[in-house]
Amino acid sequence: NSIKHGISRKVGGGRITISSGRVRGHTVIEVIDDGLGMVTEAPDSGGRRGIGLKNVDERLRVIYGANYHLKLHSAPGEGTRARIEIPELAMPRAAATRESASSNGADSSRVGWASAGAEDDDGRAAAVVGDPRS
Repeated sequence: NSIKHGISRKVGGGRITISSGRVRGHTVIEVIDDGLGMVTEAPDSGGRRGIGLKNVDERLRVIYGANYHLKLHSAPGEGTRARIEIPELAMPRAAATRESASSNGADSSRVGWASAGAEDDDGRAAAVVGDPRS
């Protein structure tokens, strides 16, 4: 959505930042762009919000409960932030040990932000996708 609706129609390209991490027993995934932005509406408001966003929101609520949903913050001309926060799933200790040993030396028990790329302004690791011409 960030590429198709936010960046592709913006003159001069833009920037998309994808980050994930663990916060207070929850996994948080954020996608932030500096694209065209939009007017955000509640998923069930009957407005112009896309079917894809409605489906994601509904699936989060069905799987994790009413407190878990897709959170959007956007302003026309400024960009959009999409955030999903879901409870972490506990993994049996033996499985966690095997996974940690097979993850190329990464410490999967470390609490913090994890993804590819450089740190963002908040000190979280972030993958950044942008226009290669910029």
